[in-house]
Amino acid sequence: MLSHYYIQKNLKALNYYKGNIDEIREKLEIQATKDFQRDFGLDVNGIFDEKTNAVMEQVVRECQQIL
Repeated sequence: MLSHYYIQKNLKALNYYKGNIDEIREKLEIQATKDFQRDFGLDVNGIFDEKTNAVMEQVVRECQQIL
């Protein structure tokens, strides 16, 4: 299971998560996850599962290459 710190940090870096990075799964993290899932054609359930993580890792890698 991924830490909420990791999830929040990466969602925030991609401008999805607007809250404080506090490692507590709450409404803002769930909504940010749903928004990310929707934008990348994943099942929109708010659960940061293996598929969501795989896409997140790819997107973060692509952003890092651009920078």
